[in-house]
Amino acid sequence: MISARHKKPLRTHLTFATCLAIVASLLAAATVAGAGTPCNPYRSSQNGTYQAGTVGYPSAYPTGVQSYTEEYDPYVSGLSGIGTSMSVMLAYNNTLWGQFGWNKHKSGSTFVREIFQEHRDGMGNDFWNTWSGRTVWTSTNYEITYNPSNKHLDYFVNGSQYSDLGTNWTPNNYEVFSETQDLADQMPGNVTSHALFASTYVSLHGISGWSAPSGDTVHFYSPTSYALKVGSNEYDTWDTNCP
Repeated sequence: MISARHKKPLRTHLTFATCLAIVASLLAAATVAGAGTPCNPYRSSQNGTYQAGTVGYPSAYPTGVQSYTEEYDPYVSGLSGIGTSMSVMLAYNNTLWGQFGWNKHKSGSTFVREIFQEHRDGMGNDFWNTWSGRTVWTSTNYEITYNPSNKHLDYFVNGSQYSDLGTNWTPNNYEVFSETQDLADQMPGNVTSHALFASTYVSLHGISGWSAPSGDTVHFYSPTSYALKVGSNEYDTWDTNCP
């Protein structure tokens, strides 16, 4: 396990108005966070990639994505080695990516929640790194930024840098999504208590600052899960088999 590196203090690249918007979104999220409980969806095991969230291909390529992500505690059967996650991603053509968020899976005889990173550098290397997980029912800001000058992806948790890895590619899309690798596992969120990606922002090449996503596509890859865009920068996901 790789220990977290805290190389930078919390950065102040957001405008005052944006900060106020973040505070308002977090206060709203706090009223529902924790209301959902782990739920066995009672589906037969079927390995695959099942996602619910949003994807965007902006005309100016993305240089960053961040979201205050709810530390949900889904039901996980343990039949898949990867489990269930909520994460943000910068990617190129869905074949190369940097992904960052939380994951719950079975390890030996126990279930583990942890921060995870998957980084494909385009040179044949696929890095999978983990750190200690955050407290359930809180919100964590997961952020990835791309530096065009050296083609590095930087990974941040609540403004503290955890990783800095190089690539040979430039992102052309961003994603914010919940994911599970087995239909027997719960997609984060219940019908009556959604799992939240609050205060989601992207940065674009040649445009200063952060902005709410626009022109993105809210999607779901399975009839057992759903995603919804709330306002300009919140995304909710839930498992349709969980009340």
